[in-house]
Amino acid sequence: MGYLFSLSWFSKSATETALYIAELGIVVSGAILTFGAVGEYLEDHHKLPRWMEWPKLVFIILVVLGLIGEFFGDGAVFVFSEHLHSINEAEAKALRMRVNAEISARLELEKQFLWEGPRDVLVRSSEGAFKKNLGKFAGQKFKVSMCDPAIVPGQRIESGLSESNLALQAMRFALSGAGWKLTAWPGFVAGELPYIINGCSGPGILVGIGNAAPQSTRDAACALQETINEVLTQKVPSGLTTCWSRTFALVKRPDALPEDEIDVEVGPHPAVQGDPWKTVP
Repeated sequence: MGYLFSLSWFSKSATETALYIAELGIVVSGAILTFGAVGEYLEDHHKLPRWMEWPKLVFIILVVLGLIGEFFGDGAVFVFSEHLHSINEAEAKALRMRVNAEISARLELEKQFLWEGPRDVLVRSSEGAFKKNLGKFAGQKFKVSMCDPAIVPGQRIESGLSESNLALQAMRFALSGAGWKLTAWPGFVAGELPYIINGCSGPGILVGIGNAAPQSTRDAACALQETINEVLTQKVPSGLTTCWSRTFALVKRPDALPEDEIDVEVGPHPAVQGDPWKTVP
């Protein structure tokens, strides 16, 4: 610290005690100095009371002792105050490091949950974001489909508690809450959806449109994909950032998909599938 002696071995409690003693010493020294100065003044004017009829030298010595005590007391207060400040700064730094470490650990857990957790939980908890971002496209027609290369050909989605199916149902609720209108695929009754075996866009939840979709449909598809990406922290396969390019990159086969409609394809969970495009954690 630059002092003649090191205070590194002084604990915080010892430093606080020493600081208290130094401040108390200043008060006592000030009292001695005051008593000596008053006594010296009264002695010079021959007004000393009987119990203070001491030699003038005594009062001079008291003044000197008071000055010396205040000098060393002030020095001790400065030294121990600086040391206590250093201790407090070290403690504050350690606390900030601990808090930052805890925050980092919490963020890692959140990122892990966002990436590996059930997608339906995230979608349902973000229905407000879907409504806010997609409400301006209210009335937009959409279909939902599921992509799973491991299914039996010809199988239909009627019920089930698989992660992908729960995510698909959550997307239906979120989009319906935003004012979008669900339409059925041709040849399927209400409540049945086709499994896509060939031509999957990939793992994750991806948006598809027809090759000749109008601009309003493209804008709605782009806004939907951006919202999905934000909610699920996923990255679309194209790696492109512009809305226009991303929409074209997600164009899938136009099988039975009207040009003014959007297909929301729910693929396998990227964390389970080993998504080559994932960016987190």
